[in-house]
Amino acid sequence: MGLSEVEAATRIRVRYLQAIESEDWDVLPGDVYVRSFIRTYASYLGLDGERLADDYRRSAAAAGERAA
Repeated sequence: MGLSEVEAATRIRVRYLQAIESEDWDVLPGDVYVRSFIRTYASYLGLDGERLADDYRRSAAAAGERAA
């Protein structure tokens, strides 16, 4: 499965998928989008999207980054 297939299925741009994969959060448009993208991408992969989005929120808050 390539990222172009994931993009077509999830409607998340490849550059954002790559940013999620590399944890390059500054590339992504904002915290609400990041959590939504994480949920959607994780669900597509058969993972617990809610848990992963919550993990991101907690780690971003702990780092003082753009967590809401």
